[in-house]
Amino acid sequence: MSAIPSEIRDRVLSKARVDWSDDFEMQKYTVDKQVAAYAELQQLRNELHENVFSAPIFEISAAAWPDDFEMELYTVKNQLDAGIKLFQYDTAEIHAEIFEQIKSRCMSEWPDDHEMKLYTLEKQIEAWRRLNSI
Repeated sequence: MSAIPSEIRDRVLSKARVDWSDDFEMQKYTVDKQVAAYAELQQLRNELHENVFSAPIFEISAAAWPDDFEMELYTVKNQLDAGIKLFQYDTAEIHAEIFEQIKSRCMSEWPDDHEMKLYTLEKQIEAWRRLNSI
């Protein structure tokens, strides 16, 4: 556990001791998983240089999961993946102005949640397809 800051290490260990007070195996497992997740989060931060796209994702996930680096990592990965898919999303069967209208609505409804933006976009496009095939 020396690869992480002492305050993080202490916080992780303290939470594991509270969550698993009489189970040292689970304490060790929890600490190992949390430390690995923390290290992976730091690696992602370094690789992405916390740019305009990724910085809010890291901030929001840290706020949502302040004591759970595994969940923070899970959230960051899912949000990054959804964001990339959202920005690369393209469909030739829908007129550009309709597609932009749908995309704009998704952006305004879910400003900080790329997963929900993508989900909403896909549902709206599917509904448009069905309406136009009647």
